[in-house]
Amino acid sequence: MGAYTTHITHLMMNDNPLVWSDREVTAIELALSTDRFGRYLAQASDKSEALAYYRWNVALSGAFYGPLQCLEVGLRNVVHHRLAAAYGDSWYLLPSLLSGRDQQAAREAIEKIERTGKVVTPGRVVAELSFGFWVGLFANVYDQSIWRTDLFRLFTPRPQRGDLYDKLDRLRTLRNRIAHHEPIYQRKLMDDYERLCEVLRSFSPELCEWSKYHSRVFDVLGDGPTGAERF
Repeated sequence: MGAYTTHITHLMMNDNPLVWSDREVTAIELALSTDRFGRYLAQASDKSEALAYYRWNVALSGAFYGPLQCLEVGLRNVVHHRLAAAYGDSWYLLPSLLSGRDQQAAREAIEKIERTGKVVTPGRVVAELSFGFWVGLFANVYDQSIWRTDLFRLFTPRPQRGDLYDKLDRLRTLRNRIAHHEPIYQRKLMDDYERLCEVLRSFSPELCEWSKYHSRVFDVLGDGPTGAERF
């Protein structure tokens, strides 16, 4: 029997899978890196508790993945459809519409698609552009142009652009922390979730309700570090 199989068998036979030996915890700490693990250890009374916080953080990150995906994919699609209807499918390349930095981001997205040998289509460009690009379209630089002429029409009720941008930018930060496997458990995650649902509901009530129905955020938040047995 191999070492991996032996270890899995040990876990399955363990009456309390949350209890790990000091040797196992130390090995996990080294595998995760002492710097990364240290962020959790600073909040805990010992290494076992730090590992519980780490497990909970992974579970929280997983729970937020679905709602954040709905927000990001939904937002970029409604924005694209609106701007494509007004300015054409390649609106993201128009010097009269976007800043040079954002046009460059679009050109880089196109080049990346070309390097894969795929046909460049608006849908592929839209999918390739980062969440930061889409959030940036709600920044002050676009207040007098695409916000007042087009984008405000996507939301009901109509929000203040600056307030909407702030909410989206906070959610972008959360998304990026999750994507880079950083701690999120110390954030005011219920505020984050309510913020996410508010924005999502304002442009797609149906997608918001579907996302909320399938979301595990409340459950995982309620588990706490000692209750999150799986991630």
